[in-house]
Amino acid sequence: WRRRATGHAPPTEVSVLRSVVEGTQLDAGVRGNGIVVREGANVMISRTAVVDNHSEGLHLADGSTVSVMESVVSGTQTDVADFAAGVFVSQAPRVVLERNAIVGNMQSGVFVGVVCESGAADPLEYLTARGNLVASTRAASDATTSGGGVVAVDACRVRFDDNAIVDNDGTGVFVGADTVGGSVFSGAGNLVEATRVIAVDSSADGTGVALMGSTASLSDTAVLDNGAYGVFVGGGTGTEE
Repeated sequence: WRRRATGHAPPTEVSVLRSVVEGTQLDAGVRGNGIVVREGANVMISRTAVVDNHSEGLHLADGSTVSVMESVVSGTQTDVADFAAGVFVSQAPRVVLERNAIVGNMQSGVFVGVVCESGAADPLEYLTARGNLVASTRAASDATTSGGGVVAVDACRVRFDDNAIVDNDGTGVFVGADTVGGSVFSGAGNLVEATRVIAVDSSADGTGVALMGSTASLSDTAVLDNGAYGVFVGGGTGTEE
């Protein structure tokens, strides 16, 4: 269906309330996502369990506006490339994660990658996370790559406040870059604790907070009882207060 005046479809608006999305299987080794939100949709997910799916429990991308509140994302398993994330955010959405339990996923609890729009100048965060538990993320089964509770790669305008990021493999919080631009990450009032060493070829293995080739500012942060380093800074701009 298309609007006569503009030739464009109206935005899709959906609420997912008090529901369960469970056990989505891989298709030829890929996909298998629990919930996918793309192409500018406006979605609210509340008090919902997204459990035991593959690749990505929540896939939030392509300029969509998404609020996820008081929900559980758990048990996300890897695809054939050994990639998985409980929550995957990419390509300039507006995402708010608030008071969720993102626990027991493989490879990444929350993965944020390439979310910057070319030439975007507005000051709004693309991802804001408040009051979440990100815990017990486990590395891929072959243990050749590091896992992470929160992983941000080439991610602009990401903010994490008052979250507990505990008992994750590899890194508690990893902020890094694959391109010159790097990531821009800020946060306050977070707890990063008990990150586990998994013996992979990574300088940041077992680190609470790893800042690599990016700009980050963290305040009022507790980084406790991690396996190798509390805070590891390499080649970026980082401040911690």
